[in-house]
Amino acid sequence: MINNIMKLVCRTCKEEVDEIVKYSTKCRSCTSTDAHYRHLKATFGLTKHEYDDKFSAQKGKCAICQCENKADSKGNNLSVDHWHDPLNTKRRGTLNKSHIRGLLCHDCNIGLGAFKENIEVLSRAIEYLKSYKSVN
Repeated sequence: MINNIMKLVCRTCKEEVDEIVKYSTKCRSCTSTDAHYRHLKATFGLTKHEYDDKFSAQKGKCAICQCENKADSKGNNLSVDHWHDPLNTKRRGTLNKSHIRGLLCHDCNIGLGAFKENIEVLSRAIEYLKSYKSVN
């Protein structure tokens, strides 16, 4: 007896897959990628093409540590680093492209945020680390 098993093919990547996302015709990977680009457009006004151009210009590396496209725990690739309004007058979805500085890995993006993007504090942190470099 021959099993009539329907092969599922993602309409985006055309790969044969075991499972299609519910209420979609795409595989999980393509659905996740689409969601990423929708987020970039809604939050930063960046199109897929503009993000990909920036990614290519940085050769797929973090603008700070130069690591190669290291994904975070959620599988997200390089994050869009943007200027934060110190008065918090900007709201999600109102940022524009002039706020964007570059693309960072998760660790560098979190690091800048932890230092609240304060150049003086970051400079003191660098001096602090340098003062202990000779000890090791």
